Amino acid sequence: KPARESLELVAVAGRPLAQQTVAHAAGMEMGAFARVAAQLRVAHLVQTSGARATDRIEPYHERVRGAVVACLSAPQRAAYHKRLALALEASRWPDGEALSLHWARAGNRSRAAKYAVAAAHQATEALAFDRAAACWERALELTPDADPKQRALRVRLGEALANAGRGALAAKAYSLAADGAPPAEALDLRRRA
Repeated sequence: KPARESLELVAVAGRPLAQQTVAHAAGMEMGAFARVAAQLRVAHLVQTSGARATDRIEPYHERVRGAVVACLSAPQRAAYHKRLALALEASRWPDGEALSLHWARAGNRSRAAKYAVAAAHQATEALAFDRAAACWERALELTPDADPKQRALRVRLGEALANAGRGALAAKAYSLAADGAPPAEALDLRRRA
């Protein structure tokens, strides 16, 4: 059972993870997880970049991942996404994009939006404007239409798109943000568009 659960977590993750993150999500001590990971590696179900807690683990092949995920019900997948999100939150360097994805797939849209915003800020600081724009778009998708944060998110999306050199898309984001804005702010946003 621990081997199956660990494999299912690795498959649901959809991207390489630190072994300690998967161990935490599986509720296992690192030593016990290392033995399970070795069994899975020998069976060609996972591959690792080493044996340390911080080394990566991922499915051996995309077909393995697909077959394992296909055997899980939607509630099982959502539960695994929640466990992975909680494990990522507990890690030393949480990945905002991964957290946003896992919380969204676990059904917690507000928490997913919060991490998408955090990831967008990180990407902006790293001058990765295309990635920032993708994160702002994700935050917008996860935020209800009636939420007052929508306008600010659209403005930030416009800024990221403009900085990425995608002027037409930036203009559209600014124009959408201008709709329903106070007159002075709407004028500024239309000018920016």
